[in-house]
Amino acid sequence: MARIFVADDDGPFQELMQELLQDEGYGVTLLKSADSAYQEIVEASPDLVTLDMRLAHQHSGWTLLQQLKVNPQTAHIPVVVCTADISLLQKRGAYMESMGCYLLEKPFDLEMLLATIREAHAGSAVSTASTASTGTD
Repeated sequence: MARIFVADDDGPFQELMQELLQDEGYGVTLLKSADSAYQEIVEASPDLVTLDMRLAHQHSGWTLLQQLKVNPQTAHIPVVVCTADISLLQKRGAYMESMGCYLLEKPFDLEMLLATIREAHAGSAVSTASTASTGTD
């Protein structure tokens, strides 16, 4: 079972994500704080992370994303950015995509979310298999 970590400080959104993803057969861990989320992700190495860009503080999601992408232990983990911060997507969307992130603007259609998660997870599995078969990192 694929494990998805949901980093978002909005309780009702977390509940929706947990129910939706569990119904789809995913294991779900909810993370409310960017401060503890980084360490939990490093320790557990989930298959995918969904990330809100505004966790408690304006830039905490952005900081968490950068930490994940520069750490060799977590850089391979696909991140689906789910945010209502349109200005952030306009300013940094292309950069986030260049880091391999998938972007969803809130509010979004749940089928679009599931399709994006499937695509991100499938892309990660292909990348991991390719790395294992070539013996490169």
